[in-house]
Amino acid sequence: MRNSKEKIVLSYQEQIDHFKSRGVIFGPEFDEKRAKEYLKSHNVFFRLKAYCFDFEDLESDTCGRLNFSDLVDLARIDDRLRKLIMYLAIDIEHFSKVQLLGLITKKCTGRDAYEIVGDYESWSVYNQRIKGRSLKKINDIVGPNSHGTYVKELYEKYRIGNNGKNEYRFPVQALLDIMSFGTYVNFYEFCVTELIDNLSEKWTEILYLLRKIKDARNGAVHDNCFINDLKVKNADYEPDRHMVEILAQEGVPKPIRKRSLQNEKVLQMITCLYSYRELVVSSSKNYYKFLDRPYTHVPLDLQIEMKFFSDQLEIFIKNPPNNLKSIVEQTLKLIKKLVDSWYLS
Repeated sequence: MRNSKEKIVLSYQEQIDHFKSRGVIFGPEFDEKRAKEYLKSHNVFFRLKAYCFDFEDLESDTCGRLNFSDLVDLARIDDRLRKLIMYLAIDIEHFSKVQLLGLITKKCTGRDAYEIVGDYESWSVYNQRIKGRSLKKINDIVGPNSHGTYVKELYEKYRIGNNGKNEYRFPVQALLDIMSFGTYVNFYEFCVTELIDNLSEKWTEILYLLRKIKDARNGAVHDNCFINDLKVKNADYEPDRHMVEILAQEGVPKPIRKRSLQNEKVLQMITCLYSYRELVVSSSKNYYKFLDRPYTHVPLDLQIEMKFFSDQLEIFIKNPPNNLKSIVEQTLKLIKKLVDSWYLS
């Protein structure tokens, strides 16, 4: 007898039957035959199924009057959103590193660059200990990447000892080049809370942003869904005061501000969109001024991508699934409003 908790592999027809049992409609745009071909070529059954959650009718335990074509539209919007988040996160990481190195150069002139990394390791080990985590030193964290094509020579340059172990001693500039984004955010925290005193609140505010961006980038890299589970109030902390103020300045009503920032996925999306404007666009102003070249606000290729994304959202918002007023529609309206204001105005 099959265990009721088992998850069996469904055939493509059984996947179609599952959607039908959940109330999903197969209409002219996507009849059952075309839907089956779509599932075969894309293998997105669990992704499309995940989008149903925010349309569920608790009384009937179905997805309301959702069309299969609506799920496909959401998958396409989600795909473009993931690519945009990757674009934004890569530039944000680069420009924040430039800013942090500038701060270290200004505030730590004359200090031993190796000593700074040693102090970071001590601070990191101490924090791991008080949080009850397994202790990892610098070599444990960055050592596994030593054979990577793009950093191998850098590792060889800073290898120490002849005992056959892969042990390294990095100066701060080299460490920034090889550490993962997650480790970088941890190092950033060390710099703005321990290494350098009397910094403005701006630096700790950026730390908050980087933590959210790291999680969003990880989700995008691993091809996770962004436009699902939007009903859930699962943000790790109370909404950041600054983010609340930013949405208020954009004319977002208080109930929508509160609801949006209580959902971790929406909070991360908004944070990425805002942080690029603040960290990358603002830094670019100084860069173009230095080169004595005209400043064009947002890179043209990003403007084109954002315009395409905004148009996608516009079509979905104007034609919501069977006129269902859903949390998905409300969230996409908010994202479009911010995209239009911050990137296309």
